[in-house]
Amino acid sequence: MANIYSKFLWGFPIQNFDFIGLSERYDESVRLLSEAAPALRKLKSRRENVNLNSSGQAYTVDASLAGAFKKLNVADYRIYEHALCTFARQRHMYRRDLETVDSENGRSTS
Repeated sequence: MANIYSKFLWGFPIQNFDFIGLSERYDESVRLLSEAAPALRKLKSRRENVNLNSSGQAYTVDASLAGAFKKLNVADYRIYEHALCTFARQRHMYRRDLETVDSENGRSTS
């Protein structure tokens, strides 16, 4: 099945979303969401359905397989590229707030 996200969104433009989180930046996405939506200020991330045997290193994928996958999912990669840009803007917009929250909680931002 190709372009799953494009099909899931039913043609709804990704630009219409007010907030975009990234699964690979899950904890940070939850923190950004809590800053973006005042009603969710106390929202905490939870660790469920995770690979308990993971070493923390990225998985390796054969370059030819990755290329074939990208070719088959061009529309989804466009959505993802837009999501990355939106996420970067959100990080910049809420950075001061996150740094304040992090300093209060003893966390460092990166």
